[in-house]
Amino acid sequence: MDTEAYFDLGYSKAEWEDVIHHENVVFQKKFQEGLKSKFTAVTAAKDRSDENTAGNDLYVKFSDVSFDTGYVLHLSVHIIDLKTNTEIASIPDRKYKGHLCGLTTCMEQEFYEVNNKLQAILGGHIEKREY
Repeated sequence: MDTEAYFDLGYSKAEWEDVIHHENVVFQKKFQEGLKSKFTAVTAAKDRSDENTAGNDLYVKFSDVSFDTGYVLHLSVHIIDLKTNTEIASIPDRKYKGHLCGLTTCMEQEFYEVNNKLQAILGGHIEKREY
């Protein structure tokens, strides 16, 4: 997520970076847990520049990621088979619905939807949740 978008949403840079980091960690943990039954190792990138794929079968790449002033997440997802270096599935650029909430809870709800879509594609555990 772009750490420079904080100003438009009324956050200090430090607050924005803390929220982005926290939500990324929570998303990665839920994503990894949902795939445990299907894959033995799921490694998450440490940051946007981390492209180390050694020892992995799949590479899940996020692109076109932004969070707009309406608290709406936009992103594309590409799932790449590293053995053949081909894209085997994708979620095209999609605008996830906005919610009546603040930055943290909106982002959590948006990532929940992204995680369930990826779990469905990869055959992992889909989390059921009530709002």
